[in-house]
Amino acid sequence: MIFSVKNTTMRMILELFCPHYCLLCGRLGSAVCNECKFYNINDYNRMRVLIDGLKFRSIRSLAWPLAEILERKLPCLPKNVVVVPVPTISVHVRERGLDHTYLIAKNLAKLRGWRCVKLVRRITNTVQVGASAKLRQSQAEEAYELVGEVEGQQDYLVIDDVCTTGASLSAVRTVLEKGGAKKISVAVLARSGD
Repeated sequence: MIFSVKNTTMRMILELFCPHYCLLCGRLGSAVCNECKFYNINDYNRMRVLIDGLKFRSIRSLAWPLAEILERKLPCLPKNVVVVPVPTISVHVRERGLDHTYLIAKNLAKLRGWRCVKLVRRITNTVQVGASAKLRQSQAEEAYELVGEVEGQQDYLVIDDVCTTGASLSAVRTVLEKGGAKKISVAVLARSGD
């Protein structure tokens, strides 16, 4: 029997009694083992397996190791950064039962002792996957709005899972700049050549 588990409690119980196998090497114990997490993530395809596991298969336990991978890639940043996730469209959050980018951003903030704040919200339901670079750019320019207070001298770090054209990252950065942010960095787990 095939079924989709959307209930968080049920998913946690299933993970307790039916532990994961590493998505990259097959080792029993977790969705990505420590060896793969720190030594075997050397190309886009392997990273994409982990991102897709969280994003499309709702394997919540991948949010922490993906945040650890991203944290290791980051340069030295100030102690008091605000992490801003690129918002996922609401229909995808409902379908998947989670906002994957927010989970990664929240865990990254926890690792570095920063704050994670949803300062930007998605106001359209346009899908970027499969769209041309030109269409992605025009869709992204209309997709986001500021929903919180921006402090001009605060350091902000915008987080996304995959960068294809950079349209979403650029649009979120622009929204923060228009709100008064002056120090904005961006970080992604993987860069696609699509």
